[in-house]
Amino acid sequence: VQTCALPIFSKRKYAYFFSGTLALLGLISIFTRGFDYGVDFTGGRSYVVKFQQNVNTSEIRKEMEDITKFTPVVKTYGSENQVKITSQYQMDAPDSVAERGLYSSLKKFIGKDVTPEQFMKDNVQSTSRVGATISDDIRNSAYKAVFFSLIAIGLYILVRFRKWQYSLGVIVALAHDVLMVMGIFSLLKGIMPFALEIDETFMAAALTVIGYSVNDTVIVFDRIREFLSSRRVDRNDESLINTAINDTLSRTIITSATVFVVVLILFLFGGDALKGFSLALLIGVIVGTYSSICIATPIVVDFSSKKKQNQ
Repeated sequence: VQTCALPIFSKRKYAYFFSGTLALLGLISIFTRGFDYGVDFTGGRSYVVKFQQNVNTSEIRKEMEDITKFTPVVKTYGSENQVKITSQYQMDAPDSVAERGLYSSLKKFIGKDVTPEQFMKDNVQSTSRVGATISDDIRNSAYKAVFFSLIAIGLYILVRFRKWQYSLGVIVALAHDVLMVMGIFSLLKGIMPFALEIDETFMAAALTVIGYSVNDTVIVFDRIREFLSSRRVDRNDESLINTAINDTLSRTIITSATVFVVVLILFLFGGDALKGFSLALLIGVIVGTYSSICIATPIVVDFSSKKKQNQ
């Protein structure tokens, strides 16, 4: 067995501090700034509207709020003359009534000669509606899906590796990955030139990140278990862990880099509807690779060492 190239395990306290700091910042942002929730989670109507000229989202928001008495979420969608409007105004009204209400609240920006029928045909690019009860069900189901996926993966790791320390390492690492993605989305809310909404698409990205991260972590765990069980040479645990991690490091980096490039292409050329989804995956690939090496593995060894000391 060759001496490890990077002393990754011995620097684990720096990784703990780094991750803890980012997690704290993310939690502060989540509880203070919150998220931009999509129509899937809030309920309401969502429209993508294209105008003949460039428009100011703040002016549209104020105009619609003055007329409808509801505060809409208005964001630039692709180009400066196209916006995405989400509002709970007339959420339960018939489509024809809601469409006329949208037309009336935007009449200042679309011109006097445009009829409601022309507006819906030429200006409105897409529409969607989610009722309040359905949105509550979707939101609760999404959170449950993430929670139970962590529990299921933890049980799978327990059965596979026969030690609860491995399950703990995986659950902490995966929760770390999801928290990092959510924290960054909260921190970047209103800053990025595209929507960073928490909706069903984001939850799909979060579950994808969990799947990717656990696959990477299991490979590292397999190599660590192999090294620790064989002990072909007289070396301490820390040196063996470092060797095991470095032995999988090139494979991990190559795999992550390949996935990152593919998702980056999706982010750059996939259109505005996929920007938030692909950004979540980009962040997830980075933090998932980092956590499988610098968070999950050290937790396994640290808690295993504590168990030995207590025996």
